Amino acid sequence: MSIKSNDVKTIVIPFDLNNRSPAGFLKDIQSIIRKSEKQLSLNCVQLKRLNKEHIIVLLNIIHSRFNVGMEVCVESASPALLKVFYELGLSKYIKSNLNATSSENGALLISTSLITGNPFYDEFKTDSLSLQQSLNDFERYLVSNNIGDLPRMALYTIYYEITRNILEHSGLNKKDKVSVYAYNEKNRFVLRFIDYGVKFDPSSCPGELNLENVLKNGRRRGIGLLLVHRLSSSIRYKRSEPGANILTIEKKWRA
Repeated sequence: MSIKSNDVKTIVIPFDLNNRSPAGFLKDIQSIIRKSEKQLSLNCVQLKRLNKEHIIVLLNIIHSRFNVGMEVCVESASPALLKVFYELGLSKYIKSNLNATSSENGALLISTSLITGNPFYDEFKTDSLSLQQSLNDFERYLVSNNIGDLPRMALYTIYYEITRNILEHSGLNKKDKVSVYAYNEKNRFVLRFIDYGVKFDPSSCPGELNLENVLKNGRRRGIGLLLVHRLSSSIRYKRSEPGANILTIEKKWRA
């Protein structure tokens, strides 16, 4: 993407988002995002490490610019950020000379050093506090198993989106529990989620898988599952006889 420097409004995305939540940070810069008549450049030089909050902010800014018909690009992107945008199908917004590498089926070839160790198991109640504790435990497990920043962010995002979806749509009460089992071996990581809520199969295609089109159309619902599909290698669902939803998600990368 080519944009003349004198026509560009630059926003620096700080790593700590100025100690704000993604929603709070976006609210702070809302007037710049939506009212500026200049083309927008998102400077990500501070994002050498990534987390899901950074991705949420960047996607929301791109979506806001679609609404006003203005161009936007991401500059000074780290290799990790470039790969994330490639995997989400948004690499054209990256202003960079780096090239992400893809396999024949379009999945990223992410190299990381995994230690095959003890599996992860957690069972938590369906309330926000219990979910956050489970997320924290899962992230500590990923770190202890030497999983790098980029695949860790992908796995954390998958974990968060699936468990949040269960909490919001399963019909379970706060006394019911969700079980999560995970393990890694060589070049793959497996996550299995089990709940006894209403039947729901997220393994089927959630409609439009082109994130750019979703943002252009202004769709909000279902973006979480879309991200899960884009970040996963395979998703399998089955409904057991006792009424359990069993969802198995696999993430692969080059060893």
